[in-house]
Amino acid sequence: MSTYDLKLSSNPNHPLSWDALRIQFPADNLAVRIYRSLGQRLTEWKYRRALVNLLDYDDHVLADIGMTRGELNMAIELPLTQDAKQAMAKWQAERRITG
Repeated sequence: MSTYDLKLSSNPNHPLSWDALRIQFPADNLAVRIYRSLGQRLTEWKYRRALVNLLDYDDHVLADIGMTRGELNMAIELPLTQDAKQAMAKWQAERRITG
């Protein structure tokens, strides 16, 4: 457990319980939805930057780690609203099946 981990109590009256946080920050709150959406987009953007760095490797190295240059390019070009990691996993599974 790191210094920044919070121990959330199961007691609903405790200020650091999941139920108390849900009441304090309801999921239907517009600000919460915007914050989560921006966080997801930032995560996707960071993942795409890592994929761009992989394009510097040779095709043989990419094959060793289970990726193709075409899959990397397709994942990078996906909109930020789509999860590139899930898309890559799906493509790799399809490639395993089809050979």
